[in-house]
Amino acid sequence: MISEEKFIYYARQSINKKDINIVSKSLKKRLITQNDDVYKFENDLKKYTKSKYCIVVNSATSALHVAYSAMGLDKNSYIVTSPISFVSTANAAHFCNSRVEFVDINSKNFCLDPKILDQYLNNKTKKKLPLPKIIVNVHLGGNASNSKEIYKIANKFKIKVVEDASHSLGSISNDNKVGSCKYAETSITSFHPIKSITTGEGGCIFTNNKQLYEKMKLLREHHLVRQKKNFWKYTQNGLGYNFRMSGLNASLGRSQLTKIDKFIKKRNIIASHYIKKLKDLPIIFQINSPNNISSYHLFIIQITNSNNK
Repeated sequence: MISEEKFIYYARQSINKKDINIVSKSLKKRLITQNDDVYKFENDLKKYTKSKYCIVVNSATSALHVAYSAMGLDKNSYIVTSPISFVSTANAAHFCNSRVEFVDINSKNFCLDPKILDQYLNNKTKKKLPLPKIIVNVHLGGNASNSKEIYKIANKFKIKVVEDASHSLGSISNDNKVGSCKYAETSITSFHPIKSITTGEGGCIFTNNKQLYEKMKLLREHHLVRQKKNFWKYTQNGLGYNFRMSGLNASLGRSQLTKIDKFIKKRNIIASHYIKKLKDLPIIFQINSPNNISSYHLFIIQITNSNNK
């Protein structure tokens, strides 16, 4: 059996005394569900990514579900995305009674290939077939490559873009923080313990579109419309979900966010070390675009010769 000290884990949360003290403080508040830590965390995330709006939820899966729903995905429409992603990317579309089609990845950066995507959409147009409602751009392993190119193609065909940035909070694409929604209508990310920062379980949605923001807020919380002067008085004028994040989770997230740049720097140092030490082996590394910085949620390789040991 490998000892605890010698085993290299896939990923583990990094929790210090500051995190623990902040969560303990939140536990002593009158409300531990929707207290001010939730709203402060959303504001912190907006400042960090430079997005206009942010909604925190209980998971990235819920974030995808809310984003797809708010953007009108239904049984008469479909999404196009990468075939290499966690199951939530596709499953959230099925939650909307929609379907999923896949476009292949680029062999260098392992993200959705703009050329293949453009050809796919052109073929749909030539055959007079319905185009997808949403293109879901997955930032695999934290690599936000091709974002600008995919957004340009989407605009050409009048299709909306969702960034599945579950892996990539803290990444930079063309000098913009992932989550800024520079190249997407909405961007979602994850706060699972193995991601850039953690809230225990959790996720969030970024957007610069106020109308979408208002829709997503309603979907997050049972579609309740609360009175401005009395939080406890509300009406329900539609169906929504219970996808809220608690104040306890949000307080941990606020503390973690202050350390995110340190976390990303450390991951990049480790990745550089791997590249240096493994460069003579028959493997291909995931390539970042020149203007990008990856969060390195994963260090992905492709084996070129299976006969070599």
